[in-house]
Parts: sequence; structure tokens; C-alpha cells
Amino acid sequence: MTTESFEGATTGWTVSNDAALTAGGWAAGVPIGTLSGTAAASPATDATAAPGTRCFVTGLGAAGGTAASQDIDGGTSTLTSPSYDLTSMSGATLSVALWYFCSDIVTNTTAEIDALRIEAWNGTSWVLVDDIRTNLNTAWTTRTYALENFVPMHAAVQVRFVAGDRPENSTTEAGIDEFQIVGKVCETAAPCPADFDGDGSVGGADLATLLNSWGSPKGDLDGDGAT
Repeated sequence: MTTESFEGATTGWTVSNDAALTAGGWAAGVPIGTLSGTAAASPATDATAAPGTRCFVTGLGAAGGTAASQDIDGGTSTLTSPSYDLTSMSGATLSVALWYFCSDIVTNTTAEIDALRIEAWNGTSWVLVDDIRTNLNTAWTTRTYALENFVPMHAAVQVRFVAGDRPENSTTEAGIDEFQIVGKVCETAAPCPADFDGDGSVGGADLATLLNSWGSPKGDLDGDGAT
């Protein structure tokens, strides 16, 4: 299981901004709530239960600032997770608390609406997991995805969150918190000490080995040094 609440160091998480971005790239910290009209644009708190305070959001503005002063503008910002070795995991699910707001969703139903994309690395390319074009801004919203439906369980699985404002004509904010990958790990059972021939069962051949070892330590099963 992998869990990240972003309350401490965010080691391994990286942010990359394209050249067109002018403001509002992903940043870890204590969010500062803003309003776009009467709608909450950025969250005023994180999604972690107290005493948690931190998350990743697109832009950390100053207290009292307007929504337009700290939202993502002009380009795209990408937040990428560390890589996870999921080769021994089955039934893996990705769970994450999300915040998303785009003013175009309120005022404009055209293709200009921006999106929050969630993608996973399959070893050679990024695969779309979700394309969010609905405002998730009245409260943090947790979504869960069957990760193995999108990518194979390989040794370097990564997840990234892509947010942008293109063209720069809206107030757009995103946030993530409570990131978690959970799955089942199958462990090989310890071999039975009485299965001397290693065929997976205790039978006549194992009994013969035991009898042939009588009086020596070779077939010792109880650890007293003798058979």
C-alpha cells in the first residue's frame, strides 16, 4: 500500500510547467481559499483530517487575493508521482481526493472548457485514466480507479495530474490530496520441512528419506539435531 497526504516532504513528486504557463503551477502547501463570483475556486482547507493542513494545488496565493491572481494561466502544469514497483500486486486501485474548478463550466459549454487529466505510465507511454470536465469544488471529492484496467502492474508505475488554462480565458484551479495505491500482494508459502523431495506434498518418497536418515541430522524435523 502507498499513501501520501503531503503533510511532510514530497520526495519523488515532480512538477513540470510548459513554457506558456504564466502562473498557477502545481505547488505543495496550505491552500488559501478564493472565490470566483460566489463559487469556491480554490479550496480553503486540505482533504486530510486534522491536524492535516497541506495538499497539492495549482497556485498558492496570498491571503485575501482574488481567484484570478493565483489560478493556473496560459499553459499547462503537470504533477507526477514517484514510480512504484507493483509487479507483485494484484487488484491495484488508485484513490485520490480531488478538487477542480473551471469558470467556463459555469458560463460556457463550448470546447473551451479546460480539464484535469489523470494519466498512468504503462512503461512506454501515458494512458488516460480520467478526463475531468465537471466542477468538483463544493468539497473535496474522492475518486477510485481500478489501476490495473489501465496499465500492467510493472516495476515503474507512475501517475500524473495535468491541469491547464488554454486559451487563457477562465479561472481554473485544481488540487489533489490523500493519494493512495492499494492492492493484494501474493506471498509464496514457506516450504514444508517434511517435503524432502520438494514435490509439494508429503508422501512415500519423503518417508523413505526420513527412514534412511535415521540416527543422523540429515532428516531432523524438530531441530533437536537428530533424526
